Amino acid sequence: MADKMELEQLEAPVAPSVPEIVSEKRPTSATTSTTEVPSVKDVEKVVDTMPSGKADKAKKSKDKKKKKAGDAGSTSDEEEVPTEKKAVSYFTLYRFATKKDWMYIIIATLASIISGVGQPMVALLMGNIIQDLQNPDPNEVSKAITKDVVLFTVIGAAMFAVAYTQMCFWTLAAECQVKRIREEYLHAILRQDIGWHDTGKQSESLTTRLNSDTQMIYDGMADKVGLAISSFVTFISGFVIGFVKGWKLSLVLLSCVPLIGACAVMMAKITVQQSTKGQDSYSKAGSIAEQAFSSIRTVVAFGGQKRETTAYVEQLDAAFVTGKRRAQATALGIGCFMLILFCTYALAFWFGSHQVYKGNMTSSEILNVFMGMIMGAFALGNIGPNVASFASAQGAAYNIFKTIDRVPTIDSSSPGGAKPDNIQGHIVVTDVDFAYPSRPDVPILKKMNVEVLPGQTVALVGHSGSGKSTIVGLVERFYDPLSGSITLDGVEIKDWNVTHLRDTIGIVSQEPVLFNATIKQNIAYGTRKNQAAPTDKEIEAACKLSNAHDFISRLPDKYNTMVGEKGALLSGGQKQRIAIARALIKNPRILLLDEATSALDTESERIVQAALDKAATGRSTIVIAHRLSTIMNADVIYVMDKGIVMESGTHESLLALNGVYAAFVAKQQLKTGGTDVETVTPPEYDQTPALPHIAIAEEPIAHNTDRRKSFALSTKLRRMSSVRSIPKSEMSADVALVVPETPEEIEQRKQKEQAARIKAMKAPLSRVLHLMRPEWSAIAVGAVLSGLAGAVFPTFAQFFSTLLTVLTKPEDPDFLDKANFNSLMFVIIGIGAFIGNGGSILIFEMIGEIMARRMRTKSFQAIMSQEMGFFDREENSTGALSSRLATDAYQMHELISQIMKLAFSTLVTVGLGLGFAFSKSWSLTLVILALIPLLAASQYFAIGTMTGFSTKTKKAYEQSGRVANEAIANIRTVVALAKESDFEHRYYNVTQEPHQFALRRAYYGSLGYALSQGIMFWAYAVGFFAGDRLTRAGVMNYEDLFGAMFNVVFMAMGLGQMASQVPKYVKGKESAINVFELLDKHTEIDAYKDGIKPEKVDGQLGLENVHFHYPTRPNIQIFKGVSVDVRPSQTVALVGPSGCGKSTIIALMERWYDALEGKATIDKYDIRDLQLDNIRKSMALVGQEPILFDFSIGDNIRYGIPDGQTVDQEQVVAAARASNIHDFITSLPDGYDTRVGDKGSQLSGGQKQRIAIARALIRDPKILLLDEATSALDSESEKLVQEALDKARHGRTTIVIAHRLRTIQDADLILVVKDGAIIESGRHYELIALGGLYSELCQKQNLEVTH
Repeated sequence: MADKMELEQLEAPVAPSVPEIVSEKRPTSATTSTTEVPSVKDVEKVVDTMPSGKADKAKKSKDKKKKKAGDAGSTSDEEEVPTEKKAVSYFTLYRFATKKDWMYIIIATLASIISGVGQPMVALLMGNIIQDLQNPDPNEVSKAITKDVVLFTVIGAAMFAVAYTQMCFWTLAAECQVKRIREEYLHAILRQDIGWHDTGKQSESLTTRLNSDTQMIYDGMADKVGLAISSFVTFISGFVIGFVKGWKLSLVLLSCVPLIGACAVMMAKITVQQSTKGQDSYSKAGSIAEQAFSSIRTVVAFGGQKRETTAYVEQLDAAFVTGKRRAQATALGIGCFMLILFCTYALAFWFGSHQVYKGNMTSSEILNVFMGMIMGAFALGNIGPNVASFASAQGAAYNIFKTIDRVPTIDSSSPGGAKPDNIQGHIVVTDVDFAYPSRPDVPILKKMNVEVLPGQTVALVGHSGSGKSTIVGLVERFYDPLSGSITLDGVEIKDWNVTHLRDTIGIVSQEPVLFNATIKQNIAYGTRKNQAAPTDKEIEAACKLSNAHDFISRLPDKYNTMVGEKGALLSGGQKQRIAIARALIKNPRILLLDEATSALDTESERIVQAALDKAATGRSTIVIAHRLSTIMNADVIYVMDKGIVMESGTHESLLALNGVYAAFVAKQQLKTGGTDVETVTPPEYDQTPALPHIAIAEEPIAHNTDRRKSFALSTKLRRMSSVRSIPKSEMSADVALVVPETPEEIEQRKQKEQAARIKAMKAPLSRVLHLMRPEWSAIAVGAVLSGLAGAVFPTFAQFFSTLLTVLTKPEDPDFLDKANFNSLMFVIIGIGAFIGNGGSILIFEMIGEIMARRMRTKSFQAIMSQEMGFFDREENSTGALSSRLATDAYQMHELISQIMKLAFSTLVTVGLGLGFAFSKSWSLTLVILALIPLLAASQYFAIGTMTGFSTKTKKAYEQSGRVANEAIANIRTVVALAKESDFEHRYYNVTQEPHQFALRRAYYGSLGYALSQGIMFWAYAVGFFAGDRLTRAGVMNYEDLFGAMFNVVFMAMGLGQMASQVPKYVKGKESAINVFELLDKHTEIDAYKDGIKPEKVDGQLGLENVHFHYPTRPNIQIFKGVSVDVRPSQTVALVGPSGCGKSTIIALMERWYDALEGKATIDKYDIRDLQLDNIRKSMALVGQEPILFDFSIGDNIRYGIPDGQTVDQEQVVAAARASNIHDFITSLPDGYDTRVGDKGSQLSGGQKQRIAIARALIRDPKILLLDEATSALDSESEKLVQEALDKARHGRTTIVIAHRLRTIQDADLILVVKDGAIIESGRHYELIALGGLYSELCQKQNLEVTH
């Protein structure tokens, strides 16, 4: 019976060995990125050859790279340190235990010891029964067996009690301690200075540590400790019984232990090694999939679907190879284990029977030794995985405890420091030198001097990287200067209480972070520590001051509207204004505005700027801006470059200087007079006045990452994005939120609805089998081998019961012959087990790997072929699709490799077991069958308890992880608002429910484990009691008793194993349904469908009477009868407020969507009639935030080459020259082989833009689509990019979208779009002369000073 359980455990995933776990390190950004960046010295050479703005940016980039290289270096140094130093001592894990926890631990330890002693008692009791059966007096036999039955019952009850105590108290103690560790760790993270967060402590890894690493600590302190102790005691007890009862036989059995150990170690080593390689390959495949899904518009625009599929399948093939090796190792390992095990049985009984024959041992002693030693050996094997968990816990605790013990230099939790009441707001920065902690060798500020008088507005202007934001960070005391001083009202800010200082400051950043709460709660986060909770009137007053009250009042739930994660359900301008209200609610004396309007369109900027001007009144204000129109009225403007002040003064005085500031202004100037040359008479356009509020809200507001957003005044708050908005995922979304529900409640409701829907559906097993047609012959062989494996234990029960009977009759003249024969049969059974188990595992694991690869490939292809509307839906986010791709295929693999194999073997086990049992004694079999539900349930509970405790507790903690993740990911906002304690309190509250859940599982879940430990004793008690009565009645003999009982017991264990696989079956069914739903989905826009292929593309584009709304927003009409005509080689610019439909025109030309009425045309063909992949080869797109892939620069440019075409390096270089990027690339150490990082993270915005332009130009497209290609760049970057774009437009039909009007002044035709209609058209000077919306937009962006 122990053998059967051990087999099941062996087939479970093997835990990594101790050294592997201890030395395992989580990859940090530093270690992963060093291979992708140039060396420090090489980058330094480049900086001085670039224009000043770019040099600064490059220098900043270089600083990052130096830091990363340094970090990588330190990482490698750490790796040289002995691994012991990277883990805490085991007992240090218990440093947060209370007296109550220690009481639990002591009780649990005693229970574990008693439980360990109880297991080998089976060996003694079975030996007693064998001894009793040798008594010739039937009455004495019956009395003795009755006594043994009572002992079985009592020991079973004792085992139930101690097993419950063991499991429950270890779990309770661990849960309480780990909850405390989680709270302490979050407190420690939130109190750390920002410099600590900067130096490689990525939010991702901190959140992972809080969730996963604390779970490892839990695993190392909870039930596994009890299991390890009881297993160790069982090992000692078993061996003591063995050596006391028969030392010779014990030594013989010990000779086999090294073989079993070697077999297990080799299997574990190869399996873990191949699993790691396989996971690496799957991780790479997942990365490719995630990159493709998140950049789907870029992939589709450049016809990269087949390339992405090929790259994905290559990684799947690599994973398949390692999967095969793992399957072979597992099959061979388990097969050998079974063979050695049964050979050990054969040896034990062969040697033992000879000892009995010679009179050296009794039959009962042989059984005592055999069962004691086997139980001890298996118990020793069970200690290994648990010890690995301890090592993991020690390693995980090292970094967590190190963080908890760290006292930061700027400690927000410290109560010390000055707390003045009457603050004037006089800020003086004197001779400050500063370098970021992550880049100590790169000076940012050099002898910086800035003064802000009380109530004064001071603006900071300069190139990216000149040190503007650094001053804001120093005033907030995110960092301390290296030298010099910063005073507030004459007091060094180092001497202020940190929280009090930050409470006096209001800050609004370029991309303000809102928390996943209501608008009212978000504004309330701005209050000071000791400030009373703001009333509704106070909140409304702050919102009126920030120009936010009007739009909030129009929302269905007004101030109780949920804003979504990071404010995702609001537009950029709306987030900005709520952030301003949040800053004002505390009535701060100091206001810091860092790029608060840089990414807004003209109208949004006007509204937000008005709010900022209101907010700055009477307060000391520091403003940072690239758009100089926003700081013209500042009291003092400081012009900065490379950490020093170049000029200072008012707007007028700096213009009069005609220096750096005047040059900035000139670059942002618009032409205001003159006439157009070669004016093209524009075709007639639909100039019907637009219906009000078709596509935008009453006041158009936007943000660079969410261009078209609108609030439908209905019962639902909807977030709408432009086609190419969200840069992270490049997806539009239609997130409908029924406001009374929280996001978590919505998610839970949807999951329940989906689960109920799937539960009602039948498992598509016939389709799964149909997909497996190529493997049918292998399945047939696997089924036969599984049947052979299933026959092993019923057959073993037959011979084992016979042998036990033989041992009770040593006086039989054929005693040795019978013993030898039965021992030999164990060897035969071992060979059968080797072939059956090894062969079935190999075949079904291989089929599972093939099926997983096939499902992943088909699913990926199906996803890549879908239209954009599919990716717009909320349930098809990048994360959801990537997760489904990984989990669905894996769970179908489990369905085949585990469940199918187990189903065949269990059928045979149950069939043979019942057959053999009924043939021995139908009456006893029926009696024992009454216990079948309990026996099967005990197996189910045992397996479920072992695997389910930590998994379900971890799942329950996931929501609390979101709260922590929100705080850690937005640490600067939390720190700036001085709201660390609020988030700690929120975390404490949300952990209460999962904590109570974990405690309930300890109380009730332990019953299952306890039942599994006691039920076997009770089953023997019932079996022997009933068997004795039936034997005395002459219905059966004792040989039949053993045969019937062991067969039923093995059958029950088989059913228990099958029952434990039910959750896997349910998951496999759900995954199969998901996969087939995806495969059955017909794509509405198929890029590879047959169609017209024009021999030559001229580039004439048009929309004819187009009506359109996005599939996910059917109630928001974007176009209602719009017509556009773009002639070949013409440059047409689209201008207008956010949300008016500009980007939609590009989306329709790319055929990401189809018009509902009317048509989009290319060269007068309806685009729906053209072969889509072919026509896209003549088009190229450059988006506002272009997506680069994690390749080299050269490969990113070559991504623009259509499938089936090849180019040489000269053409790549020519495209780079045309986009003004070649010089920069060649200045890098690796040139065109330099990797750009995920989404181009190693490059600046301007560099990414120019590489994207090169990627577009290498296609030699006839049609060029430019969507906001320069909106978020500083003046110098914009100049370089604009030159590249001007070059690119020559000889091509070009559609340009821009908010900065100076970039499209020279267009052949400018179309002014508003509310989904074209209201003005003409060239620049014509439209200015018209005096309409375009002229008004130009005046707002003009920087000339009027006297």
